[in-house]
Amino acid sequence: KPESIQQKTLLLLALFLTVLQLGKIPLNHYTGVFDVTKDIPLHMCNFLPMIMIWVYATKNRTVWATIFFWIILGVSQANFTPSVEFSLF
Repeated sequence: KPESIQQKTLLLLALFLTVLQLGKIPLNHYTGVFDVTKDIPLHMCNFLPMIMIWVYATKNRTVWATIFFWIILGVSQANFTPSVEFSLF
């Protein structure tokens, strides 16, 4: 029973994050700050909640492991690589 509660919690979390990511587009459009280059969820960080629902539904461990390492490598790169806006050159 604890595993089923954990699975339901993970599914709800993935659904919640997906709704937030998809809801960001009409909200930004409504408020007038919509920018196609930043608001369409094609960046990996914005796209992962939608992928996680698919991984949850298919229970594909290979895809889960790949996404896990993408997250680890992406966070590491974000912490060690400065943004171009703050570069000295």
